Amino acid sequence: MEIVMEKMKMRMVIYLALSVLLYGLLVMCSRSGLGTLVFTLLQLAVAPFIVKNKKHTLYFIPLVVFGVNAFVSANTMWHVTNILASVVILAIMNGGMHFTDTTMEILCGMTEKCTAPLAYFNLPFKWLSEIKNSTVKRIFIACVISVPCVAILLTALSGADMVFGKIVENSFGNILDNINAWWIFKAVFSVAAGFYLFGVMVIQYIPQKEITVKKSERKIDMFILNIVLCSIVLTYTLFCVIQFRYLFARGTLPYGLIYSEYARKGFFELAALTVVNVCLIGFSTGSSKKSPSRFTKVLCILLCTATCILLASSYYRMYLYCTENGLTRMRFMVTAFLWFEAVGLLVTFAYIIKPKFNAAAAYLCIALVYYMFLNLVPMDGIVAKSHVDRALSGDNRGLDYILYDLSWDAYPQMKRLLGTEYNDAAKDWIERKRPEEAKDWRQFNLSADRK
Repeated sequence: MEIVMEKMKMRMVIYLALSVLLYGLLVMCSRSGLGTLVFTLLQLAVAPFIVKNKKHTLYFIPLVVFGVNAFVSANTMWHVTNILASVVILAIMNGGMHFTDTTMEILCGMTEKCTAPLAYFNLPFKWLSEIKNSTVKRIFIACVISVPCVAILLTALSGADMVFGKIVENSFGNILDNINAWWIFKAVFSVAAGFYLFGVMVIQYIPQKEITVKKSERKIDMFILNIVLCSIVLTYTLFCVIQFRYLFARGTLPYGLIYSEYARKGFFELAALTVVNVCLIGFSTGSSKKSPSRFTKVLCILLCTATCILLASSYYRMYLYCTENGLTRMRFMVTAFLWFEAVGLLVTFAYIIKPKFNAAAAYLCIALVYYMFLNLVPMDGIVAKSHVDRALSGDNRGLDYILYDLSWDAYPQMKRLLGTEYNDAAKDWIERKRPEEAKDWRQFNLSADRK
């Protein structure tokens, strides 16, 4: 057993050193593209040799998807959120979420697991001090002592001999001239990232003591809850009637409202309400200590049906709005969210019918797939195509959005405007947005290097 632990420690230390080095070289270079993808692929390749539970290797697949985003897209809006999402995914891998917990317990567990790797930053140094191989240990100690000694000696000898001092000054002067705040940040962040990944892997072998939170007994009066559900369902029923009469059937509007204005407003609010309704259904179905009553199930099914109509109304309004004004990044993400939310509603129906169904796990998978979809789909290219098509048909109202907000991913669409009445604007955009040439293979990006 001791030999196995020694081998594990050696693998962990090597993994730490490689993670720090490769993160600095591949990810922290300016405009990293292919380098980020290679780093995530290497993490996926190494994971089976490090993680204790081989099934946990699958958690590294979303990280590879984030690397693909850095490689294929010049849109940098996901870079920071991808780092945060990676931290959350690794926390879930280490048991940060139990789908039987309450929302507060899940949040506390996730926070605990996200910060847990920080507690192991000192572990490599502790392991090095415990190395039984005296030669390796003595070499390490000698290096630690030698560095400050050599620094003091160089300073003293430089003052004793001008030629020697000039040589030292020139040598270290060149090094200091190349050191700037960005290089320091890269080094610090690479070390932090490497040590964090090291902590994540260590938890696989040395799990923290699980903190048991005493669950409060739920004392929900189902009679009151059913009355509340009835009032909500009746309200939504009235709303749905209005949707079918005025929005979907395009009936004559009262109060002097204009149809175009009526149809275009409210999609964000309706999309938010669908999420609230799903949470309400989950709360109502899970509030009963036993299986919910048949009446409660019927009310939840009616509420879920009304939510489907809300979703259809929101999508139809968004469709009309985009037809009139074209796509933007936000409108594209909302439209995609509505499609994924429709899948979530099917899960909700299944949960109402069979409360033991693990809906939380299904919702998490849907959310993860949605986020990976946004990472992989060429969003800026799709948005640009919408506006370029409109411009070529005589409506140029969306060109300003392309010219100022979109990344180089829109370049294939902007080329279509060359030789048209928008030729000058397209040329100016191409000159302003053209990325710098990749200086080495790490910076290679399919979109940025497109000519």
